[in-house]
Amino acid sequence: MKTKTKKFFKVLFIVLFALIFIYDTYQIHFAKSNSKSPEHLTVTYENAGNILLQNIQNGTSISMKISVKNDTDHDISFELSFLEVINELEDPTKVTYTLTKEDGNIEIYSDTFPKESVFLSEGDTIEKGSTIDYILTIRVNDLIPNDLGKSLQARVYLNEESS
Repeated sequence: MKTKTKKFFKVLFIVLFALIFIYDTYQIHFAKSNSKSPEHLTVTYENAGNILLQNIQNGTSISMKISVKNDTDHDISFELSFLEVINELEDPTKVTYTLTKEDGNIEIYSDTFPKESVFLSEGDTIEKGSTIDYILTIRVNDLIPNDLGKSLQARVYLNEESS
């Protein structure tokens, strides 16, 4: 009886390990994808929507283009969010982000880099057959000494709102 129990747990362990490996492999592939397509919109992110600033120094600035395309025959509402945020800074007010529409350089939103998931934009609507290009810019200014060399990361995500 004891050996059957050991064999059972060994097999269970191997199956669980295989399932975790398959899940992680899928997640890595998904994270590396350069395009994410909700039900009706096509979204293309530079850097697969991943933001990663390591060894942060004053004056660092990065930008990412986000393109949202609507190939349907009706207008669609959507929202952009920061997800999976990791912010190691003691003083997060020294890192800011700005979301602008590339066409006309219209600022949509500007704030300090978050410590948790937040909306970048809410209730945006894209007209049928059109494309909206956004530029997300992150800037580092006047870090306190304890924050030099730390890291920030997040993932930009588009959620299509139900119509």
